[in-house]
Amino acid sequence: MAISQNQLAVINDYRSRLPVDVVGMIEALGVDYEGSFDLDSDISGEIERLNESKFVIRVNATHADTRQRFTAAHELGHYMLHRSLIGEGLDDNKAYRSQAVGKFHNTNITARHETEANQFAAAVLMPTGLVVLEHAKNSDIGHLASRFGVSHEAMRIRTKSLNL
Repeated sequence: MAISQNQLAVINDYRSRLPVDVVGMIEALGVDYEGSFDLDSDISGEIERLNESKFVIRVNATHADTRQRFTAAHELGHYMLHRSLIGEGLDDNKAYRSQAVGKFHNTNITARHETEANQFAAAVLMPTGLVVLEHAKNSDIGHLASRFGVSHEAMRIRTKSLNL
C-alpha cells in the first residue's frame, strides 16, 4: 500500500522533533491508540480492524516504555504498508512475528512484512538525518538511545545500519 503525500507530511512533521511522539503520529494518521493494554505476556502489540476504515493499535502494558514505543511504530508500519493484509487484526510476539499466540493469527503477514514493519519503525523513531546529527554531537549509544526514546539495542542496530 502506498503512503499518500498527506500521510508522509504528517509522518515527517512528527519525525522532526525528538523523541518522536509516536502516539501523536498514530492518532494524527487516523488510527486509535489504546496505549498500554493488558495483552498476553508473549504479545508485544496488536493492530485490530474495528470496521472497514478504522483501526486500533494496542501495546503490552508490561513491556518497557522503549519497547512499547517501538511496538507502536511497528504496528503503525503494518497499517501504513500492509493494511490490505491485516484482515480482522494482527498480533506480534516479542520477536515481532505473527504466530499462533494472542487474539489473532494472521497468516497473510510473512517474515518479509515483519521486516518491513521493523524498518518502518526504526525510520520513524530514529530518522536518518537526526541520528547522523546527534551522533556527530555524541556517539555514545546510551546517550543516543535516551535522546530518541529507544532501547540501546534498537539504537545500536540503527547506527550500524547507517554505518555510523
